[in-house]
Amino acid sequence: MGAAIGRFYGETLMEVWSPNQSPATYAVVGAACFAATATQTVSTAVIFFELTGQLSHMVPVMVACIAAYFVSGMITPSIYDILASWAGMNSVCYDFNEHVLSPKAAKDYMGSVPVIFTRDTTYEEAIQALVRFFMRSVQLEVESADSSGLCCAEHVLKGGVFPTL
Repeated sequence: MGAAIGRFYGETLMEVWSPNQSPATYAVVGAACFAATATQTVSTAVIFFELTGQLSHMVPVMVACIAAYFVSGMITPSIYDILASWAGMNSVCYDFNEHVLSPKAAKDYMGSVPVIFTRDTTYEEAIQALVRFFMRSVQLEVESADSSGLCCAEHVLKGGVFPTL
């Protein structure tokens, strides 16, 4: 489709105004634009360089593919996103503004500081820590292989995946 439109445009230019480029160049550029629009990838330009072996078409193909990529991105999702949504994989399709440009704070990604029980920890400190973490997701870990200390972490992963011990 893109090659046919490009060839038609090249032939029309040859009749009206005789440029130095052949209509076949316009066909290659049109085909590359069509592929870049459908897939919304700029790498189609590299594929067309490898297929044709003509590096003299590099500038028109690259400029046309980049323009086609941005224009098609504003109009419709790519064919891969459409096929993924048909297959029920909606996680592939996302709103750029929602996921990339949304305001993020450091506290959204931070976890609580663990409480370390060592041999020097008093009973009062241990009881205060256990009362503080009561009815929450708690994980007890050995501090190291040669130490008998325990680590009490409130949230190892966000959402508390470990059961209360």
